[in-house]
Amino acid sequence: MSEPEQATQLREVASNLMRKEPDYFGTFPVDVLIAWLEDRGTDHRVLCAYCDTPLLEDRLDSFNGTADHLLPHAIYPQLGFDKANGNSVACCSRCNWLKRTWDPNTHGDRLYEEMRDKGKLNKYQREILIKRSRDHVQEKLARRHAAWTHWVAACEALGR
Repeated sequence: MSEPEQATQLREVASNLMRKEPDYFGTFPVDVLIAWLEDRGTDHRVLCAYCDTPLLEDRLDSFNGTADHLLPHAIYPQLGFDKANGNSVACCSRCNWLKRTWDPNTHGDRLYEEMRDKGKLNKYQREILIKRSRDHVQEKLARRHAAWTHWVAACEALGR
């Protein structure tokens, strides 16, 4: 199947899923749902690209997901959020918040160049940029929360 045919099929499947499960998938932006469909495992589960937290599996408590602009939208507006350009990544809300506008393209060799790549990440670029982002998020997760010391001091000032 060609790339345009695959993109069309993904969009059709996502739209059908939104119609069949409007209470669950009906509020998803279609490109988020397409990212999830594209990034699903062979067992149909969707895991966060940065921490492997289940975003969707057969347990009701598994929902914790969103999608991330792999390369930040503020810096690369031409990439947008369309899955066809490779910039949308399934991830959990926590990792999306931790990564924020961090740019994996500026850490290591610059893999994406607008003039050369014409608004699209190839599979190799995407894999390397996801790995860089994953490493960044994992490093942040390993650190102590910067606000914790101040929080504890404030709580202790209240006398409990």
